[in-house]
Parts: sequence; structure tokens; C-alpha cells
Amino acid sequence: MNQKLKRQNTNSKIRNPKSEIPNPVLFVGAGPGDPELITVKGQKALNDADVVIYAGSLVPEELLQWTRSGIRKISSASMHLEEIITEIQTAYADGKRVVRLHTGDPSLYGAIHEQMAELTQREIPYKIIPGAGKCRGLKDWKHKTRCGLSQDFGFRIGDFGLN
Repeated sequence: MNQKLKRQNTNSKIRNPKSEIPNPVLFVGAGPGDPELITVKGQKALNDADVVIYAGSLVPEELLQWTRSGIRKISSASMHLEEIITEIQTAYADGKRVVRLHTGDPSLYGAIHEQMAELTQREIPYKIIPGAGKCRGLKDWKHKTRCGLSQDFGFRIGDFGLN
């Protein structure tokens, strides 16, 4: 772990500088689970957060090392959608900076679409900070393809009619 980065309090308030929204809810991709593989933007968002709701069954608690001490950390492993949204809504209404920490890249994780729809309905702004996909964290990447047959592989992502 990069201790120097851990100790910094960047107070960056990750947001679009052109946005009038001071603290949108941030859906942050945790990457493949290794705390050193989360994006720098994801680290900063965690460091700035007042409340982090993380997918406890999927996101290792080691990723919470990027948060400041004393903030509220909530595992959503046993929570239903309505409970998660209520926590987000309450924290947002109190002016808290909220991070919803998901595994991998949240834009590829289907459950955030339900959450985004609920936040939109409640007029709570949000932004997505992508994470590194899980394939980026594979050990010995070069050994995942067969010599002489292929040099790499890709993913096919399609629109399945989900809005």
C-alpha cells in the first residue's frame, strides 16, 4: 500500500468542475478487489467520502483503507434495494458525500441500474467513477491465452433493453 497516498487528505470533492451539483452520489468501481488496483479517482472519492456503502459480499474490506477514519461505512450485503436507497437519501439530504462502492466496473454491474433509477426518481444526482474490470487483475495475464492460437481476447457488451 502506498502510505503517502493514504495519509493525504486531498479534499478533491471529486466532481465535474462545470457542474452545479456539489456532492452527487458517486458509484465507484472497486476494480478486481486488490486495494492497489482501484483507480486514483476511486481512491480520492473514498478519501473524500463521509459515507461509504459497499457491496460487502463482493468488495473486500481492505479497500476501505482509502477512507478517512471515523466515517460511516455500511456493508450492503444483507440490505435490500429500498434500504440502500434510504441510506443514500438520508446521507445526501444531510449534505454528506456518499460513495456507493461496487466490485469491478460499476457500469458493467447490473444492480446499479436499479439504484440509478431510484435516485433519479428521488431527484438525487449521481456520477459513475469506472473501475478496472476484473480481467485486469488476473495474475499471469499472458498465460490466459494459448500460444499459437490467440494473443488476446475481448468482451462483447450489448444493450439488452435495460434502461
